[in-house]
Amino acid sequence: MSSSTISQSVRDRITVTLFASQSLFSAGMIATFTLTAIIAADLSNSDAMAGIPSTLSLMGRAIAAYPLGLLLERAGRRIGLSAGFGMAILGCIMTIWAIMAGSFLGFCVGATLLGMGRASGDQS
Repeated sequence: MSSSTISQSVRDRITVTLFASQSLFSAGMIATFTLTAIIAADLSNSDAMAGIPSTLSLMGRAIAAYPLGLLLERAGRRIGLSAGFGMAILGCIMTIWAIMAGSFLGFCVGATLLGMGRASGDQS
């Protein structure tokens, strides 16, 4: 086993950064979970369609969990979390565009990407 050469100040800084990013990501996911069904019902003009984006988000989360886990293991946390959070940012951009354009399909794609991004956050 090798000894760690990372100083305590660097470890503390990494811990605080990880805590802050995870806290903000979790707060965003809570807001997303709350608003997704309301926005989906409005975009689709059907209450029956309100659960589809949430389901796609869960499916994206499940699909991306294993590949992101491998990436986290092989390339490290920084790369894995950056890839996952990058997918979440793309999902945010897509859902914002979809809401502005009134596109239910675009909203579903964005929700799937957000779910994929959450998969990396769950593994940190």
